[in-house]
Amino acid sequence: GLEADMAGNPCPPMLLRWLGTLPNDLLTVLQTLANDGAGAWLVGGCVRDAWLGDPSSDIDVCTTCPPDRMLTLFGEKAIPTGVDYGTVTVKGEGRHYEVTTLRTESMYRDGRRPEHVQWGSSLREDLSRRDFTFNSMAVDVARQLLYDPYNGLSDLRGRTVRAVGDAGLRCEEDALRI
Repeated sequence: GLEADMAGNPCPPMLLRWLGTLPNDLLTVLQTLANDGAGAWLVGGCVRDAWLGDPSSDIDVCTTCPPDRMLTLFGEKAIPTGVDYGTVTVKGEGRHYEVTTLRTESMYRDGRRPEHVQWGSSLREDLSRRDFTFNSMAVDVARQLLYDPYNGLSDLRGRTVRAVGDAGLRCEEDALRI
C-alpha cells in the first residue's frame, strides 16, 4: 500500500507485541486496502491503549481509500455508517472496524460535525486534527512503523495530557472531546 507522507520510526517492543496479537480479519482489511494501492494505518485510541497494555475493543483504521471505493472493495461486509464523513464500517469475524478516509475539514457547524469534508492523502494532516497528542499516533502494521508527529508516546510515558495544537480550537471543533 501507499506509504505515509512523513517519516515513521520502528515500533517499540510493546507495540510489536501488540501487532502480533491483531486478529486475522483486521489484517485482511488492511491487506485488502493495500492490495488496492491505498495506505492504511491503525490510529488513535487503539495505539494508545496498546502502549498502555490495555486491550482495546475499538480499533480504528484511517486510509487514503475513498468511501465509495471501500464500499466496492468490501462489498457485503461494508456498512455505510458515515460515508459523508468518510467512514465505512467493515464487518469482521465477530467484530467491526471503522475505516475512515483521510480528510481535511472546514469549520465545525454544530460543535460536532464539520461543515465541509474533502478527502485527503496526508496522514500528517489527519493526525494534526486529533484532540490529544496520545491519540495522534498511527501504526503501519505491514511496515511495523509508528508515526508520532506530536510526541504522544512521550506524553503517555510522562502521563501528560496535551492538546494537538490550540486546545481551545480543538474543543470548539468538537465539544465531545472534553
